[in-house]
Amino acid sequence: MKKVLLGLFLFSIHVLWGQLFTEVSDAVGIDYRYEGNSFQVTGGGVLVLDFNNDGWDDIFQCSGIFQSKLWKNNKGVFEDVTAEFGLDTILRRLYAQSAISADYDNDGYVDFVVLNHGKAYGRGDNKSPVLLHNIQGERFEVVSLDSLLPPGFYTAGTWGDFNNDGYADLYVTNYIFSMGGEFDLSHVDSTLYDPVCLPNKLLLNNSGKGFTECAGKYGLDDYGCGFAALFTDYDSDGDVDLMVLNDFGAWSGKGNRLFRNEYPEQRFTDVSEATNINQKIYGMGIGPGDVNGDGRLDYYLTNIGSNYLMENQEQGFSDKSEEYGIKLTYAKDNILGTSWSGLFFDYEMDGDLDLYVAKGHVFSLLPKTVVKDPNVLFLQSEGVFRDSSSLSGVDDVLSHRGAALLDFDRDGDIDIVSSALKLPLASFVGYDQKIRLYQNNVDVGNSIEINLVGVNGVNRDCFGCQAIFSNSGVRSIYEVDGGRGHSSQGTRSIYYGLKDAKKLDEVIVLFPTGKHYVFKDLSCRKTYYIYSDGTITVTKRKRK
Repeated sequence: MKKVLLGLFLFSIHVLWGQLFTEVSDAVGIDYRYEGNSFQVTGGGVLVLDFNNDGWDDIFQCSGIFQSKLWKNNKGVFEDVTAEFGLDTILRRLYAQSAISADYDNDGYVDFVVLNHGKAYGRGDNKSPVLLHNIQGERFEVVSLDSLLPPGFYTAGTWGDFNNDGYADLYVTNYIFSMGGEFDLSHVDSTLYDPVCLPNKLLLNNSGKGFTECAGKYGLDDYGCGFAALFTDYDSDGDVDLMVLNDFGAWSGKGNRLFRNEYPEQRFTDVSEATNINQKIYGMGIGPGDVNGDGRLDYYLTNIGSNYLMENQEQGFSDKSEEYGIKLTYAKDNILGTSWSGLFFDYEMDGDLDLYVAKGHVFSLLPKTVVKDPNVLFLQSEGVFRDSSSLSGVDDVLSHRGAALLDFDRDGDIDIVSSALKLPLASFVGYDQKIRLYQNNVDVGNSIEINLVGVNGVNRDCFGCQAIFSNSGVRSIYEVDGGRGHSSQGTRSIYYGLKDAKKLDEVIVLFPTGKHYVFKDLSCRKTYYIYSDGTITVTKRKRK
């Protein structure tokens, strides 16, 4: 009862404060609007990256059949530099679905790959994904992937150094080649889907000099209509494992997959059934986070209908979405909701994780249904999640897909960039269809920013590296990951909330080399860089 009363008290305070986020995309220069009335079924991914190493996170917007955009962050104001960097030509007529970044050659500048709808459903751009090599933040060079990734329907991907050789490898999900089934529009949910799925791909990084496709060798060429993937060290044993979400699981019989990395052996073991990850759902996105503060990563799996919060219980996972009240089964009455990106973050920097869910019915705002399935924001207090969507400012009714977290204005709290597809009816009824940037309005508590950097045999992005925070008796684990949510990737920086504390009691940083380092009494409102050789540096937080 005390927890419930505290939750209601905090909720009422937020009501008095007013709107929790403000949509500021136009105000800060992100003003691109999709043209015409084309029905857009691809795109929606969004990538956060600092391509010029100035300390300010930039944004790449995947626009499907429209022109994708690179937005440079000039101290909180964005500039469209797509043409300046030649991406209007390089990515012309590329149906960009997803983008994820990594410094794949460890040269100190982040590169990124754009995944696309190349060949499926009898249409597509007939192109392979594009890898863009960053040349000192000044230009991008194309690294051909044509021989490794023939045209398919590449929906999402994840970077991670699965063999611990110091270079980030790439796993991509390959969706549907064609769809069959029986369709009866006179009955609700009467469709019997019969998809023909494509094999997923694994690109082994050859010391930054190229890649070798080896999904079959490692048993990771899953044919489950892959829609999301995440390299993550779920068992904290020093190597990244692989989680894959599959769409149409109820019809194909192919559920979600979890492959445990058996490093130093060169193999993975399918532990999907043993760990209870093998739900047969419409898998959309993966959101990692230590929700209950037990030092183990949990995972929020989004779906058409009920979402899953897979709580990590060391020997396996148990769905706690009902218990936490974040299942989100229905959009309205008996109409199933559709969730895409579920992202855990600390909204008010009080030390626990809150949850943003990018939503949108597959046929949102189309005739016959006109289903409104707005985004959702939950605020947590001591294990109780409260639906704060109505006062959040993020409850947009368009069909959102990818979303990512960042601190675009460098004020120490987390903002959200969320991408919506373009749907015909929305244009006619006056809805402004464009990417959204939600600025956090909280009177932020004290926070600390930590950036983990790999050197001496650890991939520079430090994918798979973990930080265990202990403060005021609360213990939480964070991980640097190579792509989360739906077709998206957020900031590399780890933001931890200290509430009223001026210093962090302790953080233990774990690296894939097996080494760990303990740091005590780190000060708030500072940015720390912790290297895998144990070196730590500190700077003042860059502000505009």
